Amino acid sequence: MDIHKPRPWHGFRELLKETGTIVLGVLIALGAEQAVETIHWNHKVEILERAIRAELSNDLGLATEQKMLHPCVMRYLDTLQTAVLSKDAAKIRVLNQMGPPLAGRAWPRDTWVAALNAQVADHIPEGRVTAYSRAFLRIGVQREFMQEMEDQFPVALSGGFGLPPDVSVANGQLVAIQRLRSLEARRLMISNSLLTEDGPAVSVAPTTGYLVEDRAFVSACEARLSEPSADRLR
Repeated sequence: MDIHKPRPWHGFRELLKETGTIVLGVLIALGAEQAVETIHWNHKVEILERAIRAELSNDLGLATEQKMLHPCVMRYLDTLQTAVLSKDAAKIRVLNQMGPPLAGRAWPRDTWVAALNAQVADHIPEGRVTAYSRAFLRIGVQREFMQEMEDQFPVALSGGFGLPPDVSVANGQLVAIQRLRSLEARRLMISNSLLTEDGPAVSVAPTTGYLVEDRAFVSACEARLSEPSADRLR
């Protein structure tokens, strides 16, 4: 069997030619690999960013909802505080049956968290990443405030069970009502920021999917709270 020995280089020019051919081949291979990876990431970013924008649109819809419900929440708290101060257990009980004027929908941010964990955000333009980060940071705070409000309302409504008046219970209710007012004010401020700053920054509009239900909810809330008698609130 013949063994072909490597052909010796004849001069420096031929060495450069051989080396240049190898380097060019490597660069072409690396360039092709980079192009394929870029196409892959662009496709992945396009799909995930579409989901991020849909999630943000949903959250902006919830911000719109929160603004619509705000007057009813404040009126509910005013009515509840009056009932606590006047020791009107019947009215507190009716308000308890009516339920807090909270829609109770979760503020989603799972897609954004998934994008961060998968390092997809590294391939989104920096300006949009900053805008998304700010928006979903506020949404995370909204989630925390919503959870705390859901925890505080049972405390605020705890004096409507027909038991003998207890000063410590009433004081606890008033503290909870004040905390609810503070949380609601902060939630309204965040909702306004989401709608006037964060959504426009990435050209995302709030979904309108909740509007019909929210308008009906607000109308029912206002009608029930307008009743002069606690018995008629039922």
